Amino acid sequence: MNISTTAKRLLGAATMLGIVAVASSTYASYSYTDDFESYTAGDPIVGENSGVGIAWTGAAEDLSTVVATNRPSWDGSTVPVTPTAPSQVLSLDTQATTLTNTPTALPYDAYYYVDQMVYMVPSEEEPSSITNDTSVHTAVYLNSTSNLVAFTGGTDGTNNVFVTFTNEVLPETWMRLTVTLDFDTGDGFTQKRYMNFAINGVDLESDSGYASIGDEGVPNTGPWFFTANKNDKPTDVVASLAYQGTGMIDDVVVTDEDPFGTASPMYWIASVLTGDGSAAPSGAFQVNEGDAQDVVYTYTGGSAWGAILEFYENGVPVTDAVGKTVYTSSYASVMMNYTNEVTFGVETAPAGTIAPTAWVLSYGGDPSALNEDNDALDIDQEWLLESDPTVSNVFEIIEIGFDGAKPYLCYPAWGLPNGTLVVSNTADLVGGPWTNLVTGTLVEDVPGTPGVIKWTGSADATAGDAMKIIVTE
Repeated sequence: MNISTTAKRLLGAATMLGIVAVASSTYASYSYTDDFESYTAGDPIVGENSGVGIAWTGAAEDLSTVVATNRPSWDGSTVPVTPTAPSQVLSLDTQATTLTNTPTALPYDAYYYVDQMVYMVPSEEEPSSITNDTSVHTAVYLNSTSNLVAFTGGTDGTNNVFVTFTNEVLPETWMRLTVTLDFDTGDGFTQKRYMNFAINGVDLESDSGYASIGDEGVPNTGPWFFTANKNDKPTDVVASLAYQGTGMIDDVVVTDEDPFGTASPMYWIASVLTGDGSAAPSGAFQVNEGDAQDVVYTYTGGSAWGAILEFYENGVPVTDAVGKTVYTSSYASVMMNYTNEVTFGVETAPAGTIAPTAWVLSYGGDPSALNEDNDALDIDQEWLLESDPTVSNVFEIIEIGFDGAKPYLCYPAWGLPNGTLVVSNTADLVGGPWTNLVTGTLVEDVPGTPGVIKWTGSADATAGDAMKIIVTE
């Protein structure tokens, strides 16, 4: 998705805007807004929705559509329009054409904030259509390495260049993009104007930028850049916004009031999870600088011995989290971005492949021993069966019979199986075939016979059949 601001070159539009500019010294505060909430979801922005008097125009092949969404909502400091949850956004699909938004008449020689929520899809190449349009003040897109790229007037305002910011941006994730255009200060006669870019309220800097407006000469690393096309003198006004490609946008605002005021910078907390586990809040979210924040990580697998196996915060291991089923990362004052990489699972004993170390230790066993009790079962088979790995035992049917017409069998174990239990029968013990019986019920520690598991089938069986039992992973 490419985003650009342009100055219209049509005489009629220029004349209309000129009238507003005459009164620019006394104009009241202005703000143009489009949050897409008043449109019909499912309708294209070009065509069906054009009848409600909106400011969007595009080619007939443009497929950009207003869609219902569960876009995240943030507090008022981090969204351009409203802190309430949005219900609709514009999904872009311009089909190699340009979709244009023309705000209501705005004054010349003003201080503009072009503010919006964006869901950007990376682009493999620079947008050549931008470089060939001399009316463009600037353009922004996300490159293939997830870096934001801006079209500027270069280090002296005379040679247009693309500036790549080192800040990595999460692709296909909602964020707030704010472009500041200063058409009020600077050299208006030569169109030497300045601009600034921010993601979620945090300025983006480059070694080709300046620390402040008017700080010309040798670039000294900063957030201020010259607008493009100085030599072609585009009009000093945000006459239109242009969009190309795919992605999503919402809460489009053009205003003369600082949308952030004194709001604090924002930082990301991201959770990258492997295995059966959850994070609350989940995914990647933003926190105001200095705010407190907790993130709770929980093992959600079915194993009684499951836990956090690995935990890395910004690449540094957090040993206190390992082995816990629930762990809370607490940040008393967030002053940086955090990425937490968490692996959930069941830690296996060194001698086995599936038996959990904690399970072996719960019996007082040695995790390094494959078959500590020297019986016919190795450590993994003991785990599947839930038999004591420190006591010699056998896996066998110790009782078989009928409860009414339903078959049952009993076998020795210290608890219900950790693996999958399959019971089958046959009328021919020699030649088979064996048929798996429908699922039955299990009773742990049969009354009067502790250490015995009883399986009872849920369907009737024929007297004289042979039965066998298997426990697998």
